[in-house]
Amino acid sequence: MGPQKTPPRAVLDIAPTQDEYEDACLIAAGRSGRLRYAVVWILAAVALFCAGLSMLVGEWSVLLGVLLIAAGVLLMVYVLVLEPGRIRRRARRDWETYRALMEPAQVQLYLDYAETHTPALVLTDSYALMEECIETPRLILLRKDEERLLILPRRCFAEQADGETALEFLRQTFARKRRVKRSWLF
Repeated sequence: MGPQKTPPRAVLDIAPTQDEYEDACLIAAGRSGRLRYAVVWILAAVALFCAGLSMLVGEWSVLLGVLLIAAGVLLMVYVLVLEPGRIRRRARRDWETYRALMEPAQVQLYLDYAETHTPALVLTDSYALMEECIETPRLILLRKDEERLLILPRRCFAEQADGETALEFLRQTFARKRRVKRSWLF
């Protein structure tokens, strides 16, 4: 008779929607991908815009002022519209593969690791090897690296009998690695 397996602390049936998957991809890009320095680029765009306005008001060089304002606006559009749009398009393309591999999925949360069971595979992920736990109003994301996420929609916690217990368990487990965000940017 082999060693007995400890029962999981919580069991969650997860089924992220395409919108939740896209949001998770944006959040991951904001933490370690192309949007990681979005706040810095936004501040640079605001600085360019203000420098251009000061040149226009100070009557230094109208052409340079207009160019600086245009550069600030273009940088802001790139950071807030174009790059997130590109990430969303990529997430839409990847959604079908994710859905085929991960639906239906059940996540079992143990003391030291999480097991994800799907019809196609079983994934075992140690909490120690996960980079962080990101909590938003809609999602709990366990980020393993730049490309690997475990997406836990908050509505799945509400649907389970032990959902609050599971949420508190994750908060305690990732106390030092936990980030609370309101959206993909802030």
